[in-house]
Amino acid sequence: MVESPGERTGTRARPVTVIIGAGNGTGRALALALARRGARVLATDIDAPAAAATRVLVTAEGGEASALELDVTRIEDDAAARDYCLDTWGGVQRVINNAGMVALGLPEHLPLSAWSRSIDINLLGVVRSNEGFLPVLLGQGHGHIVNVASTSGRFPYSFDRAAYVAPKAAVVALSESLALYLRPQGVSVSCVCPAGVRTSIQRRMTHHGPPHRR
Repeated sequence: MVESPGERTGTRARPVTVIIGAGNGTGRALALALARRGARVLATDIDAPAAAATRVLVTAEGGEASALELDVTRIEDDAAARDYCLDTWGGVQRVINNAGMVALGLPEHLPLSAWSRSIDINLLGVVRSNEGFLPVLLGQGHGHIVNVASTSGRFPYSFDRAAYVAPKAAVVALSESLALYLRPQGVSVSCVCPAGVRTSIQRRMTHHGPPHRR
């Protein structure tokens, strides 16, 4: 039997998971849960101290983790995270795209700048992640991509969050298209659409226009 690179380095037995947006909330919970199941975790976040805190929590429970600052608007950061995994652990098995932001306001009050930033983070952040990690997953012939979208991307009830709903709906469509293409090549794709989750995203919302009642 011919061993794959992952088997030779032990990364298949202890899969390497990159979590983009692991500083709190869902991302931190995923880091802890996966580490408890034996995964090596690279916790990344634009908030470097928060990512480091996640690493401390994982290692305190006996797991193996590292932390890096990662801004999803910078393709160089995705490349640095990829290279860190390859240099340190010899591979990557999972990539979880969990970063996001919300621009809040009625459609007539949302400026183009809010739309541009939301699309840059919520949609193009996933595209940049694919550019960084997908060649590695395809090259090794196995892996799993998890894109965290939103319930509002499937059921657009949030009329005051149009700039968030639209790119999250696009992430759903992108994930479905990737799944069709990648599954025959050994790479699986999941898209998770959570509803309300208590994370720091609420503290980082940008507000546009006058206050309104929902």
